[in-house]
Amino acid sequence: MTLALSLLGNRFGQIGLAFLVGYFFAVYQIPRVDVKAIERNAISARDAHWQRKLDAERETYEQRIRLAQEAAESEPDTPADLDERMRHCASSATCRDKNRR
Repeated sequence: MTLALSLLGNRFGQIGLAFLVGYFFAVYQIPRVDVKAIERNAISARDAHWQRKLDAERETYEQRIRLAQEAAESEPDTPADLDERMRHCASSATCRDKNRR
């Protein structure tokens, strides 16, 4: 206590104490930045963005596969043996046209 009073007793002590108080208020008022947290947030945001893009692409391809499967299922089955194929070809105009050439 006597040290503080002796510092305040002369002009240099007062200036030095004012400087120290100003320095500590200035330094400790600066907001601390957590760089690692910012990096983690940026990485997770980037990963989430690309995950959404990949999910959308996967959904598009799955839809294309479903449509192809539905189209394949809606096609009539091709006869297995030669006699059935020939009867089927005789009843189909496009098959008859191909075989004439």
